[in-house]
Amino acid sequence: MSGIIEGILPPAMFTIGYALFVACFFCRDMLYLRALAVVGQIALIPYYIDPSAQFDWGPYVGILCTAILVCVNFFYICVLLAERRPVRLTPVEQSMYDAVFSSLPLRAYRNLFRLGDITRPEGGELLIRRGTNIDNLYLVIDGEVEVVLDSGVIKGLTKGSFIGELSFITGQTTSADVRVKGPQTTLLSWEKEKLVGSLDNDRVLSNAFDLIINTDVAGKLQRMNTGPTEGSG
Repeated sequence: MSGIIEGILPPAMFTIGYALFVACFFCRDMLYLRALAVVGQIALIPYYIDPSAQFDWGPYVGILCTAILVCVNFFYICVLLAERRPVRLTPVEQSMYDAVFSSLPLRAYRNLFRLGDITRPEGGELLIRRGTNIDNLYLVIDGEVEVVLDSGVIKGLTKGSFIGELSFITGQTTSADVRVKGPQTTLLSWEKEKLVGSLDNDRVLSNAFDLIINTDVAGKLQRMNTGPTEGSG
């Protein structure tokens, strides 16, 4: 029995060692990467210190694992080079970045912007109805929309204003009707589920986006209390 174990153990340790060493290069967390690398290297020690533990197919495993490591590292080199390329924005993206999102890193902002769809609704179209659940968050890129409050007072929202942000934050139904004012209005529309999923994957971006939304809400509330200016959807 002990002979069988002695015969199986070195090849098993050798295979496990290389497998762990290769696996560590798939880890983004540096702690896991280094831990797997250390364990993998320790598992290889018996093969190299005991000539009797070596076997004919050992070098081929080493060659195969080395080839995999080269491919993995080449892939991540390409990813890193792509991430370091200068970020180029379209004129519309640059305009909205300057107006609303200047606190975000350029690459994160571009990915966030392109997660949404640019829409051009018809003038007079009812975008949001009061007391309903909405599936989209909107941002005014150009033109104007009107917010009709419970009191009947009409407020205007222009470039850089979010629409439906209170419902997005609280998950409650909308508090006002929102209607497109003119035919030249351009909006950026994010699907709520897709946007939330993207933000959940990046906590730093999520916190920054929440701050932008909350700042927008606070600004609207302040303007509503000081004069006949913008409202919120």
